Amino acid sequence: MRTVKRSYGPGEANEYVSGGGPSTADEVSITTDGRWLDSAEAVIEFFAELERERAREHA
Repeated sequence: MRTVKRSYGPGEANEYVSGGGPSTADEVSITTDGRWLDSAEAVIEFFAELERERAREHA
């Protein structure tokens, strides 16, 4: 098994995932609290929530 790095140089990320099969419908980003970002609406709401949190922190 390959070791996962925190950062990749130019082209390294593509090399890491090359050779894998095509993505499937259940391959979506999942937030740390378990929400699936499986639609544009979910992503927009997630970023809006992050903006609200950031605004509260800087208020």
